[in-house]
Amino acid sequence: MKRIKIEFPVTILTAIVVLGVTFSGYLVYQSLSQIVDSIHREARPDFKLLQIKDIAADLTEVESTVRLYSVTRDEKYFHPYKQINQSIQKKLTNLEDYAQTSEEQKMQIDSIRQLTNAKLAVWKEILVLHHAREDAHESFTDLYTKIDSARTEPDTILVEVEAPEKKRGLLKRIFGGKKKDPEIIEQIQVQPVDSNTIDKDSIKQEIAQIENRIRTTNQTISVQEKALLEENIILSELLKTLITKLETDERKKLLEKTQEADRLAAITYKRLALFTLGSVTLLLLVLFLFYRYLNRSRIHQNLLHKAKTDAEKLARAKEVFVATVSHEMRTPINAIYGLTEQLIKKTDNNKRKKDLEIIYTSTEHLISLVDDTLDFSKIESQKLKLAKDDFSLSKLLTEVIVLNKGKAKSKNLRLKLDTDGLEPIVLRGDAFRLKQILINLVNNAIKFTDQGSVTLKVSAKENKWRKIWVSIQVIDTGIGISKENHSLIFDDFVQLETDLTRKQGGAGLGLAIVKKLIDVQKGKISIDSELSKGTTISLEIPYDIGDPSKIKQAKQETLTIPDHFSSLSILIVDDEEFNRYLLRSILEKWNINVAECSNGQQAVDLYKKEHFDLVFMDIRMPVLNGLEAAKQIVQQNNAAKIIALTATNKPDDIEKCKQAGMQQFLPKPFTEKELLASLSEASAPQHTQDELRKKEEAKAQIDLSELKRMANGNISFVNEMLEIFIRSSDSGLSEMKKNIALKNWDMVREYAHKMAAPAKHIKALNLYSKIKEIEHEARLGENEQEIIKLSTEIEYEVKTTNRYLKSILEDQ
Repeated sequence: MKRIKIEFPVTILTAIVVLGVTFSGYLVYQSLSQIVDSIHREARPDFKLLQIKDIAADLTEVESTVRLYSVTRDEKYFHPYKQINQSIQKKLTNLEDYAQTSEEQKMQIDSIRQLTNAKLAVWKEILVLHHAREDAHESFTDLYTKIDSARTEPDTILVEVEAPEKKRGLLKRIFGGKKKDPEIIEQIQVQPVDSNTIDKDSIKQEIAQIENRIRTTNQTISVQEKALLEENIILSELLKTLITKLETDERKKLLEKTQEADRLAAITYKRLALFTLGSVTLLLLVLFLFYRYLNRSRIHQNLLHKAKTDAEKLARAKEVFVATVSHEMRTPINAIYGLTEQLIKKTDNNKRKKDLEIIYTSTEHLISLVDDTLDFSKIESQKLKLAKDDFSLSKLLTEVIVLNKGKAKSKNLRLKLDTDGLEPIVLRGDAFRLKQILINLVNNAIKFTDQGSVTLKVSAKENKWRKIWVSIQVIDTGIGISKENHSLIFDDFVQLETDLTRKQGGAGLGLAIVKKLIDVQKGKISIDSELSKGTTISLEIPYDIGDPSKIKQAKQETLTIPDHFSSLSILIVDDEEFNRYLLRSILEKWNINVAECSNGQQAVDLYKKEHFDLVFMDIRMPVLNGLEAAKQIVQQNNAAKIIALTATNKPDDIEKCKQAGMQQFLPKPFTEKELLASLSEASAPQHTQDELRKKEEAKAQIDLSELKRMANGNISFVNEMLEIFIRSSDSGLSEMKKNIALKNWDMVREYAHKMAAPAKHIKALNLYSKIKEIEHEARLGENEQEIIKLSTEIEYEVKTTNRYLKSILEDQ
């Protein structure tokens, strides 16, 4: 609700800001658009005026072309005349497009078109007049014919006349080739003729007539040309006046547009000022609201931080609670586990031993289930490490049925194992997780089935990648689950609300753990169920093909009890009677003198009165806990040996035990073998430990003096170097063996090379020598048997060396 109160004004104000900015921006955009459009129009040339001026220029060029022709009488000027004439007509046609804008412009363009056509007509008439002078050429043609036909003495008569052109057709005359200059006077060579044939005087008279006629024609043409030229001048002046008017109108329009642009600019400046002022005001308002919201958000963050702190405290409290419950649960389980192991060893009755073995196996499984259930976060984060063991599927299925047969029998249910068509196979994978899944599912099916049966149906199929997919169905005839709840049953802490579930109780973690375990193993699980019609849970998990020879066989080991145990005196400190009973039973069987205390204070008081070689100290006890009791005992005797009995393996708790003076840790529950190992190590005489270390040192053949010299007395540096050597040598040895199996000699050589330098630093000369030998053989890659032999020797050297180094680190 508070969040809504804060967000509502923010949303409203944001909407106002957006609307204000949008509206102001729109007004400014309009003004700017008009200015830009005005500038854009001004930037464009006036195509109408340009076209008119272009036509005027073309008319000038027509005038020049015709004048050149009249002077030079050269027909090459007719071609430009024709092209320019066509260009003018095309431009006049294009000019009509501009006549659609207004009536005035239409009249102006019509006037320009009429004036242009009139000027073209004038110059065309002038062109025709100049062609008229060529008609006199016929007379000269006849005269030449007469002279050519005469035959006289070889005397020659020269007559100078104007050289007329030959008469040609109109098109040929206008667009023809070159002609002789009409101003040049030709010399006409007249062959003398016989006086009987032609009269010289008549020829002269005829020539004179021709010249007179040409002169008269030229005068007439000049008069007409003058009139046409005067008309052309008048038309040019009219055209010039019209173009000038158009230019004046254009300048006037430009001035008006400039004034309009100035007006729009002034409006835009005002709008921009308003826009800026409004934006700044709204921005300040937004900032005010933002900082107000930020302040409230900071308050909320503080509340959240406090809530987080409280949640973390709650989580720590839960962790303490889980640890306490774990301890309390492990205590009775430890008693059952240890006592069952003792009873198995004591009884000779095969049937009873078999029953005890089932109890022992079940208890062992219960311990692991308690670990996983109480540490649910480990499963949820998928940090479980899956084992890779070879196991028999049929044996595992039989154990699941045996473990659940009692529950099914108590409810008069038939518990069946259906393995029709399943051949005996050995799988490689995590057998315990598969068993945990099946026990959970079968147990769940029995819990929610009151009559009928529960069937465990199993089949297996190998795929092309050499993986065996185990398909399992757990089928019951119980109460069933509605379809809308199918997606819920695998959720954490979910229990469907039915009378039966309330009666059965539980934390609702069973199927959630099953789902997560199957996911971790890259399997699949599904459910098919209806109310009152039973449930079928189907799952598939992939496994590698196993090796029957590698299946771990359960066997009872014969423990060798050291002779010096009979001289030991041990104090057991635990508030649980059955834990003390279990330890006392085992230790007395080993002929060890045992005393007991139920809390730490009793142990401290008793330790003051009596001597004990060793103390088994529980951590959580009333009156005085194990940590405080250990501190007080160590204060009494610095050489006191105390082994912590703890149900936790957390590093913090282990560190607290070390600080309290405890040397070793025996986790609950423990086996007799684990107890023997812990007791043997703690109770071994000092001289025996020294002898063992010297023996290990002799085997390891190393010298740390150079490393210590380099460390210059820095023990932490030496210890760190030793730890690095242990890790790197183990890792290098493992990788080397893998690559030997793959016959990848280059990688074998590389790992050997990496291992050589650390071995040389600690002067493990024998190990260094073997490593260099295998490096050489791997480089050659010819003698596989020698490489395998050397790897075995290196493995022995590494293990011996590391065992010795670990003993040094433990002493540190």
